[in-house]
Amino acid sequence: MFNDVSFMNSMFGNPKGYPDDPNWGKLLNQARNIQDEYLELLTAINEKDVTEVRDALCDIMVFTLGMYHFLGHDANGDMAKVYESNMSKFCSNPEELSGTVIHYNALGVQAYIGGEFPFKYVKSLKQQTGLDGKNYPQDKFLKNINWKEPIFD
Repeated sequence: MFNDVSFMNSMFGNPKGYPDDPNWGKLLNQARNIQDEYLELLTAINEKDVTEVRDALCDIMVFTLGMYHFLGHDANGDMAKVYESNMSKFCSNPEELSGTVIHYNALGVQAYIGGEFPFKYVKSLKQQTGLDGKNYPQDKFLKNINWKEPIFD
């Protein structure tokens, strides 16, 4: 999808950006477009209009991928790194699961366990604030104690 959106932007006369010198004005405009589409998404959800929800989601992705075009970075590469990071949230063995549960219990976060090894997960039981001051919405995937942050080139 990124390649298609990047091509489309080039055809619209929007040159690909330079990673070491982004055009912050264009990035701000893209961010505002994403914000507008997000508001349309909320309206569509409130109106229970599935077609408009789908349209808004796609528009958000197009503007987001367009922002990557203006940044001059590869969205596909970054997504692969974020996907790998997100997959490291799963607990692949009983030791990771136990350590993760103990970690969140120490933060005062009530959680529950789901899935099967090697894809066991821990989620927050309810909307809550941990002793670390962070917000934990209900059903949020909680990071495994061995979670790996994405590292971008």
